[in-house]
Amino acid sequence: MKRLVLGVFLVLTAILSKVVFVHSIDLILVYTAFLGIGLIFIFDSIVYFLRGKSLLTGPFSTIFHAVITGFLAAILIEILFNSILKLWHYNVSLAIYLAIFPFFLSIGFLNLYESYLAISSIIHHAIPRKRRKYTNHPGNDMLFTLLGSLSLFTLILCLFTSFDTNIPQQSLAFLNTYLSINPNFILIILFPLSVFFLIEYLEYVHHEDSCLLHLFEGDIIPFIAVIIASCISSLIIESFNLSMNLWQYSNWPFQQYTILGIPAIILIFWPIQYLVYIALYHFLFKHETKTIWL
Repeated sequence: MKRLVLGVFLVLTAILSKVVFVHSIDLILVYTAFLGIGLIFIFDSIVYFLRGKSLLTGPFSTIFHAVITGFLAAILIEILFNSILKLWHYNVSLAIYLAIFPFFLSIGFLNLYESYLAISSIIHHAIPRKRRKYTNHPGNDMLFTLLGSLSLFTLILCLFTSFDTNIPQQSLAFLNTYLSINPNFILIILFPLSVFFLIEYLEYVHHEDSCLLHLFEGDIIPFIAVIIASCISSLIIESFNLSMNLWQYSNWPFQQYTILGIPAIILIFWPIQYLVYIALYHFLFKHETKTIWL
């Protein structure tokens, strides 16, 4: 209950501060941190209420592993989409970006995970069901082998074609800078999906639980939870950023089409972040995430 009250307080403080106070970069960072941490507390409280346990009430090592996974996922995405493809940049100095944003982005991915757990818990509570025993159908071997081979091929192709962008070579030396380019749209979608499919393939061959295995067996709840959670988080966080522009998007295809002022293509991209992060977390720390897709 205390976490829920604190979470609501932090979120309301962030929203009211955004409306009332002057938007200096220092205050914007504080508002955004309040919002992110507040949402984590709220989502975690929902999970605890429905499951009797949650991430924040578990061992410190579990929280640490979730944050570390967020950091690794953030580094992967920032290198590709910020530094190379120039799809967004933050309106802060390079020093602040390097010093603070690894923490900010780790918290951001932790928020993704908590929102997924909260929505998944709500769905399971609303639709009681028995846990299914998944069987390995002969067709699964062929499907996962095909996905693993294709994802590895596309991943290598992306890397060895230098991402097929029109970026001047000297610009690659600059982190978090705006540059008008024409990135390959297929790469934008294909690269993170290839990472997700490759991780899923590795999970399958090691006889571990897999999001795609649930889907192939007719269990769509993990995907529904990802979609709903990403809709909620993306609308809250992206709307909060609209008037402050802590981060700005650029070079996205179809960026002119918006929903509530947010580029629709950005909202479509959010679920992919969820899939990559959750799959990576499960891949790295299997013991504490063995029921992550259930």
